Amino acid sequence: MKPSQQTVPWLQRFARFGYMCQGTVFILIGILALLAAFNLGGDTENTTGALRSLSRLPFGQFLLFAIGFGLIGYIMLMLLKTFKDVDNHGTALGGLFQRGTYLFSALVYSLICIQSFRFALHQFSQDTYNETTFSSYLLSKLTVR
Repeated sequence: MKPSQQTVPWLQRFARFGYMCQGTVFILIGILALLAAFNLGGDTENTTGALRSLSRLPFGQFLLFAIGFGLIGYIMLMLLKTFKDVDNHGTALGGLFQRGTYLFSALVYSLICIQSFRFALHQFSQDTYNETTFSSYLLSKLTVR
């Protein structure tokens, strides 16, 4: 039996939606970087800036909720890969390391998910925004230089 067949079908669909939302966040950052390159606006400092820019769009609140719920599916998949070992990495050192990377990914995307919901609920304002939030710090460390 393939590892992907061990998971529940609704969870597979939810995780696929999560992958799509993860890709949407990356595409959004790319579009904002392109806009910034041509001095047309857009905040590309980090994912938080991208989510803030998205919250200003006409259907931004809906998109932020969709991204948040999609990332919940992705997080659930990463946690399932971590604790249930659905990819059959095993308990050897290499397998445990791979499963640890899934856990780290779940933690980072949990922070992005929380920010997405906070922006959707308008809990961030210009006055309270801080570039040195924990998630911004983590994401800046993950940036390939």
